[in-house]
Amino acid sequence: MPNFQIGCPVTSELFDKNLAYFNDLSPKIIETVKPYLRTYAPDELAREQPKHKCLQFRGMPPQRDTVDAQTFAFLSNVLLRANAQKMAFIDTPATAHAFFLVLLGVPTKAELAQIIKEFNPAHLMIVEPDPRCFAKSLSELDWPTHLDALLALDCSTHFILDTQLDVVIGKVWQLCRRLNPARADNMACLVLDHHEFGEHLLAALSRDVNMISTNLGFFHDEIMMLWNAYANLRAPNTRLYDRGGERRLKATAFVVGSGPSLDNDLAFIRAHADHAIIISAGSALDPLLQNKITPDFHIENENVRVVDRFVEINKTFDLKKLKLVASTTVERSATGMFDAAVVYNRHALSAYPMFGGEQKNTMYLPDPTVGNAALCFALEAGFNEVVLFGLDMGVRDPDYHHSKQSIYYTRAGVEHDVVYDIAIPANFGGDTWTSQRLFPACKNMGDAIHKLKTEQRVINCADGALIQGATPCRSDALTLSRAEGDKQSAINALMQCFEKTESKYLWDGAAVCAAIADFSDQFRSILASHHALSEKACQNEIMSFLRMGVGYLNPPTSGPEDAVLLLFRGTILSFILNAEHFRLRLARDVDHAPFDAIVKQELLRAFDAMATHAEHFLGGDEPKEPPVMEDRIAPEGAVLPPLRTLERNEDCYCHSGKKFKHCHGAVQP
Repeated sequence: MPNFQIGCPVTSELFDKNLAYFNDLSPKIIETVKPYLRTYAPDELAREQPKHKCLQFRGMPPQRDTVDAQTFAFLSNVLLRANAQKMAFIDTPATAHAFFLVLLGVPTKAELAQIIKEFNPAHLMIVEPDPRCFAKSLSELDWPTHLDALLALDCSTHFILDTQLDVVIGKVWQLCRRLNPARADNMACLVLDHHEFGEHLLAALSRDVNMISTNLGFFHDEIMMLWNAYANLRAPNTRLYDRGGERRLKATAFVVGSGPSLDNDLAFIRAHADHAIIISAGSALDPLLQNKITPDFHIENENVRVVDRFVEINKTFDLKKLKLVASTTVERSATGMFDAAVVYNRHALSAYPMFGGEQKNTMYLPDPTVGNAALCFALEAGFNEVVLFGLDMGVRDPDYHHSKQSIYYTRAGVEHDVVYDIAIPANFGGDTWTSQRLFPACKNMGDAIHKLKTEQRVINCADGALIQGATPCRSDALTLSRAEGDKQSAINALMQCFEKTESKYLWDGAAVCAAIADFSDQFRSILASHHALSEKACQNEIMSFLRMGVGYLNPPTSGPEDAVLLLFRGTILSFILNAEHFRLRLARDVDHAPFDAIVKQELLRAFDAMATHAEHFLGGDEPKEPPVMEDRIAPEGAVLPPLRTLERNEDCYCHSGKKFKHCHGAVQP
């Protein structure tokens, strides 16, 4: 157990000591609480009752189709070896220890000592929605002594002072993502105060816990996208996206997704198609064309399975009439099927640093859906009026999840197995249902509008989720602004802002191989310097090496070094995340050391295989075509080895001294 000392008693000098400490540590904290310093009555901020509600958040077990092929093979080898050594597992974590601990309310000295002893966190997040409470603590808690004691236990402390739940949740996940997204499993939240706020906080964390590991990137995808980007940037009709700074286009843009409500708005879109610039997102292309509406721009992001759909559309409609706007990593043959292709960079992908990415050639928040990219394009293009159709970001009826004229209903074999189980506010009142992928997409749309909107008018006509910053308005009540000039002039002016890229980009396979070798040496050195991968110090060093903020909070640096970092990082994190899932569920303490040894050996073996693979496909004069997309995940029917469970006559994992069958393994009546 950690030995956390409470520290010295309160003195008359304590307030000044804390004030000076936080002024150096985080002036923002003092700025937030400054209006409340010593302005409260002694009993005004008494702790609410009842106290101490705690919830620990369990990550979902990995499945064949939720991890990439490299992670599945790694886990299979780890679990086969664990079974051979007769290790036993249980369904939930066997420890109350939490890598991340969210604490709602400022603790007392005694509470803090007990909390650290019980949870032994690596990262403590103290959330305080009432700045008066934190101001009061400056006269009661010896913060410098306490925080130094926590650091001595390898526990860092982070303060989140905000009254808005969404802001608090965003900061919690931002910290988890930056510090170690592989350790959200068994994260804990302890509510000491502000119990109504705490109920909402616990519900939001429960809803979002499995989203922290999304969009980290996978090795096979990165290989594929580097190959695509090289071809797309060298294609004769490709132009490079430019955000445009203060560009203003006095025209109306329709951003069209293929949500269910699109079917009700197609007549309105068609009636105004001669004046509004129409931007179709992904599968919205089909219903628009079927209704004799020709988009001016079409947005795509997918790195595979795009061209086959375009070939099918080209049988009845000439796509050369449209302009494509896509990620540089879009499926390589797609760009040549359009009149012109405008490609943009994405910070989080290895193609960005590999091809000398610059911030002006990225979109602000184009992920995680093509609808996000379409909205960003309209805002950054500078259209003075942006109207959203079919960007429902959810469903009211699970059987009606897209426009009835989209490929999900008009073509055989197009599956949609998304689960819509998250209730969110609807655009025209009440609630609607969204999914784990669309929930952050909806939030990102609101963030993009907040960041990018200047004098623009943004209107949401979709009968789906409420999007912050967009004014709800049904199309039959909408009056559009009058455009100045014809829409083709606005399109031509916009296209002139995008520079052609043909033959500008080269490939240096030798530099890529050198960067892979250097990355491998550093990674191996970190693992060799620690006894076990699960140690806090080891994981902290790995996360520092992987530079979690790069591509997430900050853009990468141009060159093969950061490209290689992004090439490997997502799958390395997947290895660690899923190994930790099973380590936390080991039933016997004696199994931890041998399990750690197995994980470390298999991690090195899996990484070496990836490095060899990368050198083969990326080490030449130009990248080679990678394996087909189907190889991204394990083959259909593959399953992870079944786990050996704790036998009924073995001692219970909770150290009660009872047999498992008489304790946590007892049959419930």
